[in-house]
Amino acid sequence: MKSGGQRGFSLMETVIVLSIAALAMTAVVPSLRGYYQQYTFNGYASEMAYLVKYGKVYATANTTNVGVCVSGTQLTIYDLGTSRGAGLCSGTTVKTMAIAAGDSYVSLSGAGASVDPRGLAITAGSVCVAYGGSYSRVCIGTTGIRTDAGTGGCSGCTS
Repeated sequence: MKSGGQRGFSLMETVIVLSIAALAMTAVVPSLRGYYQQYTFNGYASEMAYLVKYGKVYATANTTNVGVCVSGTQLTIYDLGTSRGAGLCSGTTVKTMAIAAGDSYVSLSGAGASVDPRGLAITAGSVCVAYGGSYSRVCIGTTGIRTDAGTGGCSGCTS
């Protein structure tokens, strides 16, 4: 502030404050990006688990076989009808989840599976979402569905 009746900030004071603010932003922005990517990964993991569980409920409620199909960046639940020999990725689409093109840091993988009207697996398999060194996996086994998460890469489920 100037003395002698003048009010306001000098140019030098304004430049110093703006420099400090710019330095603070360079430290904050990279960490915000990491938080956003973790948040996005958690969203995909929750959606994946919901979709697989929804497929099991759909199979039971509609007395039909359901296929859980992983294809590239897309997870799709198919109504397979009454045929136990139908391919996992055939039939009528029930619900779909896709990893957005801008979210290339998140990967989707898995062997897929099929579930009968009793909620038991016809074909056992798994679906996994990974980000960095973390993963979230849904295992579809002969006796039910379980979820787990951890560090490392996605791998098949053990019995």
